[in-house]
Amino acid sequence: MDDGHNIQRLVDLFKSVKDIDHPIVLHIHTIKGKGLPYAEKDRESWHAGGPFNLEDGSPKFKMQEVDDPVFDSIKELLDTNPKAIVLNAATPMGLGMVKGVREKYVERGQFIDVGIAEECFFHC
Repeated sequence: MDDGHNIQRLVDLFKSVKDIDHPIVLHIHTIKGKGLPYAEKDRESWHAGGPFNLEDGSPKFKMQEVDDPVFDSIKELLDTNPKAIVLNAATPMGLGMVKGVREKYVERGQFIDVGIAEECFFHC
């Protein structure tokens, strides 16, 4: 389904498959942050987060700066071992591999993001 934001089409689709007697996969395309221009523009930053102001998307609470030992360790490993590779499943920001950081590792073949296809980890 091309437009997962069309409620009536979703209802019709679900009704059309609710009584089938075998497994089925429904592939429904949505746009992360649909309806919030700042979230549609920067989907990665909006993958997860806390409370925010609807008017402009600014956080309601100030984020506290903290050292991230996981990111520091991963970065040190990648910078010192050319054979090290990070396999990631669609959440690079959780590892600290945000835009502007991960590109050099992608170019060197040390950072591979398989999206939500984790099964590709073993044959990507």
